[in-house]
Amino acid sequence: MHGARDVNDTTHYYNQHAGQFIADTLHVDMEPLYQRFLRHLPAGARVLDAGCGAGRDALAFQQRGYQVSAFDASQALADHASRLLGQTVPVQRFDEVDEVERYDGIWACASLLHVPAAEMPCNLQALWQALKAGGVLYCSFKRGTGERDRNGRHFTDANEDQIRVWTRELPGLADLECWITEDQRPDREEQWLNCLLHKATRQLITGGDDNPFLPHLCSSIHRADAIDMAVAFIKHTGLRLLLPDLQAALDREAAGRRPARIRILTSDYLDITDPQALRALMLLQEQGAQVRVYQSRGGSFHLKAYLFAGSKDSDAQWGCAFIGSSNISRQALQQGLEWNYRINYPGDKGFLETRARFKALFSDPATVPLSDEWIDAYEARRIPPERSWEPGSTESDPPPMPTHIQSQALEALGQTRLDGYRRGLVVMATGLGKTWLAAFDTQQTGARRILFVAHREEILNQAAATFARIRPSARIGFYHGRQRDARVDILCASIQTLGRVDHLERFEPGHFDYIVVDEFHHAAAPTYHRLLNHFAPAFLLGLTATPDRTDNASILSLCDDNLVFESDLFTGVNEDLLVPFHYYGVFDEDVDYQSIPWRNGRFDPDLLGNRLATLARARHALNTWRERAQRRTLAFCISIRHADYMADQFARQGVRAAAVYADSRLSRGEALEQLANGQLQVLFCVDLFNEGVDLPAIDTVMMLRPTESRILFLQQLGRGLRKAEAKEQLVVLDFVANHQSFLHKPMALMNRTMTHQDLARFARDLENQSLDLPAGCYVNYDLRFIDFLKSLGGSDLQDQYLTLRDTLGRRPTLTEFYRAGASLQAVRRQYGHWFGLIAALEPDLQAEERTVIERQADLLRELQTTAMTKSYKMVLLEAFQELDGWREGPTLTDLAARSWQVLQRRRPLLADLPDAYQGLTEPPDDKLEQRKAAPFTYYGPVRYLKHQGSGPMSVDFEVIQHPGGR
Repeated sequence: MHGARDVNDTTHYYNQHAGQFIADTLHVDMEPLYQRFLRHLPAGARVLDAGCGAGRDALAFQQRGYQVSAFDASQALADHASRLLGQTVPVQRFDEVDEVERYDGIWACASLLHVPAAEMPCNLQALWQALKAGGVLYCSFKRGTGERDRNGRHFTDANEDQIRVWTRELPGLADLECWITEDQRPDREEQWLNCLLHKATRQLITGGDDNPFLPHLCSSIHRADAIDMAVAFIKHTGLRLLLPDLQAALDREAAGRRPARIRILTSDYLDITDPQALRALMLLQEQGAQVRVYQSRGGSFHLKAYLFAGSKDSDAQWGCAFIGSSNISRQALQQGLEWNYRINYPGDKGFLETRARFKALFSDPATVPLSDEWIDAYEARRIPPERSWEPGSTESDPPPMPTHIQSQALEALGQTRLDGYRRGLVVMATGLGKTWLAAFDTQQTGARRILFVAHREEILNQAAATFARIRPSARIGFYHGRQRDARVDILCASIQTLGRVDHLERFEPGHFDYIVVDEFHHAAAPTYHRLLNHFAPAFLLGLTATPDRTDNASILSLCDDNLVFESDLFTGVNEDLLVPFHYYGVFDEDVDYQSIPWRNGRFDPDLLGNRLATLARARHALNTWRERAQRRTLAFCISIRHADYMADQFARQGVRAAAVYADSRLSRGEALEQLANGQLQVLFCVDLFNEGVDLPAIDTVMMLRPTESRILFLQQLGRGLRKAEAKEQLVVLDFVANHQSFLHKPMALMNRTMTHQDLARFARDLENQSLDLPAGCYVNYDLRFIDFLKSLGGSDLQDQYLTLRDTLGRRPTLTEFYRAGASLQAVRRQYGHWFGLIAALEPDLQAEERTVIERQADLLRELQTTAMTKSYKMVLLEAFQELDGWREGPTLTDLAARSWQVLQRRRPLLADLPDAYQGLTEPPDDKLEQRKAAPFTYYGPVRYLKHQGSGPMSVDFEVIQHPGGR
């Protein structure tokens, strides 16, 4: 177990007492230390257990899928470890290790402590030489100082200062971590000093397929607190490979980290930098980066330098710099044979010099801040090079063109505006390019000022990049958090910020020509209502990927009941824009979902996370994955703990797996690169890839958590539907159970809302193999789930309501209930009216709501049953609601004007107007004063509601028959 040649007593002790030592140590729980060590290693890494003892730790690493070698100085212990591991464990000392850069990790747990202090540096040097660049060495000592002999063994104790003395001569030591733990063995009260020694990655990155530059940059961006880049030119093809990680570095609040400071310096040297890249850098600057341009004025600017720095605490600073030949282009970052040399700090003070020179150059008089005005001037004078000066210097993306489905949608949008509509909803499956469609349509209309609204910054960033591709000369800004870029051509705004009254009031209603509201299924929320009611653009486009017509029933009214275009998942597959899917509904036999609290369409997240992260379920998932999966799997987990647990369990069984989330060891860019090139087989993620991210290489999706809605289910499914080379189909492994939370999944797959009877019919069709699916698609559910669906066939009205409510995760509307297949006659027969059903089945109704239902029963019944020969009544009621008439009665003039606006938005209803008012674009003003007492009667005879009450939620209404009205 020790490295000194003249200390044989310790080895003799272990040979003599091997049995007792094995009994004392073999079953000690080392899991916390394993986690701290293994998180720094790639999947399937090569590990050396140096001084392995009984082989306990080597076996644990072997079971996780690592390639394990081991040795020990004791013959008896080496023999035991050989039997335990099923491989030969040689008898060897530390100073006899002569391998060079062979191991990704070296584990020397409680073994180096037997080496005499004077010989410790050379023994560490031997192990260090065997460690690969970028690897990590773990060792542990009893905390203390000095050397001692006890019961025939030699011990060298250590503290952190001593460790630093022993390791100061190790070349390329990038970082040293030390921490204290208590002895885990019974009846021991000793403290242990644990150390992780990080070896700097290989200093020369040579590029090409074997050692591309991109993963090194992504990893450094992910770790760094300060990021500086100075490059002669930037191409958009290369910049977009770095943007996701750069944007994530600027948005770290959710992970509890401060945003990184990012400074980027490029140049106009030889006019190689393309304006499209500069527009994208403007977007990055809007998010907090600092970008400047060196104006070469005929001189040379040929830098290629990338600098990263950070700190783990106030004392331990680290840094690295890459100096070499790579500019920011796709070829230079991925396939090109480019040499870049890495400088590590501490260890090489050249890093500090490089950083100082960058700082000076960044503030040099020849550099100017990047601005839209500078880009406009550069674009006007730029003469793009006709020949390639360097690899990637002439590369560019082809101009984006609409797909066949997008062209159909653009035609439909053009026609709907000719028909007089000013709002419209487009439903397109994930992967068919909704945001691209919106950008193309703004170009088609010639809109000058555009507002794009979404609920997540990641979607806003992607939208800004998309609009920059379609409209490269447009000025694009953001309105979220502390950013307020109102004076731009295209404003990408978060609904959380812009939806507030004080922000809306900063804009005139007609400020924007064109408004896009993405993920429009969220638009039922009050913040969206405020925004939709405030602005009056020439056209408003709602976008959603959900095919759920039940949901659409509630949101379609916000787009004036104008469903412009719909293209579902099946259409995308049939049009060869998405790959076919092979869907397997795997029965989740290891989780008792009935015992987990489920309210408002959601499980208790903490309890659910605990039930999903179990050994039995991990084994079930692994067996299913081995049977069905293809080459690259993206797995969706409920929590960070769940993702880490699953990655660990898969790795124990030899699968190259990793977890990625907001602050994981792997950056998102690294993880996707490793998955694409085969270093990883499975990537377990939390939240990162639900929406707005292109992942064409994914060919297997594993859903290891229930999804709260059809929308989330389809977003996760859509992550793997994009086409890619040699990808024939997507395999979907979805874990389901006999619980109502899973009923939305067959509905989503089949693109329709289903009653319980419909679900039972679906199950029978599935059994009979008579489902109508696109060519190449396949659906298979476990028989236990099929039997569960078939048992739903006899549900009554109450069950239908509760199922729909649980599926939506909220109280449904009457329209949604009707569209879901319920009988309104049965509602009236059993409960009197819709709100009578609500009062009976919703125990948590507020007292105020129950009072309204009781007091206004006649009115509510009348509204549900009144004859609808003409549209006037509902138009009037909608205008009344838009004016918040339930709380404060509007004037009749206002009610008439708003009724006219409602009619103009709902173009088919204009046919109900008298002939004299057909074709009018402004409200008629003839005889308006005489008709104020009967609003809306100048559109024809009408039966209207007279407001008699006052105060919120306390109104009374009298139903009045206008003479001659219907």
